Amino acid sequence: QNGAKYVIKEAAIMIESGAYKELNYLISIESDKLLRIKRIINRNNISINQIKKRMEEQISDKERAKYSDAIIINDNNHSLIEQVISLHKKISAE
Repeated sequence: QNGAKYVIKEAAIMIESGAYKELNYLISIESDKLLRIKRIINRNNISINQIKKRMEEQISDKERAKYSDAIIINDNNHSLIEQVISLHKKISAE
């Protein structure tokens, strides 16, 4: 990654694992809990109880926001492309 303006690292439990401490900038993704459950059911072959258990083990969106430098709203109403482009411009300018 030498010479790159930035490198993106993705992990669902970045804060819980402490991996966020290695980062210069943390972007979190937020979406409605019910929407997340529907997406997981469509993508994975796991039960609703398993999904809820995993979600309970993660910190809340409110707590995650305290660590985040930016938040992308993924709710089918806000443009993901516009949010990502805006963040790219902001990070590239730093």
